Amino acid sequence: MKCPFCAHPEDKVIDSRESREGELIRRRRECLKCERRFTTYERIDEIPYMVVKKDGRREKFDRQKVLSGLMKACEKRLRSLCFRVPGFPGRGGIPRRSHRPDSTKTPIKVGFNRIAKVM
Repeated sequence: MKCPFCAHPEDKVIDSRESREGELIRRRRECLKCERRFTTYERIDEIPYMVVKKDGRREKFDRQKVLSGLMKACEKRLRSLCFRVPGFPGRGGIPRRSHRPDSTKTPIKVGFNRIAKVM
C-alpha cells in the first residue's frame, strides 16, 4: 500500500476491524517513512460461480435450480430421498431410527449439506 502523503510503498497496520456485516475491513495504517496515519477500507470481491453447459455456453450458478432438480429427481420414488434431507423446504427431515435392535428399516442419510458445499 502506498502512503497517500509521501508515496512510500511500505507501511504497518496499527488496527484492523471488521464491519458488522463482515463485508468490509477497516485498517488503520502508519507510513514507515513519514510516520503519518491513514485509513484503508477493504472489500472482498465476490466472483460469481459459473456453470459450463454441454454446448460450451456459460451460465450463472443458481442454487434454486439445483434444488428443484433434486425435487424432480426424487418425486416419483416410492420412498423419496427428499423426505430424508433435513431442513429441505416442506419436508419432515430424517425419520427417526427404530429402537428395536432387530429392525431392518434403517433410514438413508443423504449428505445434502456436503452436496451443497461442493456446489
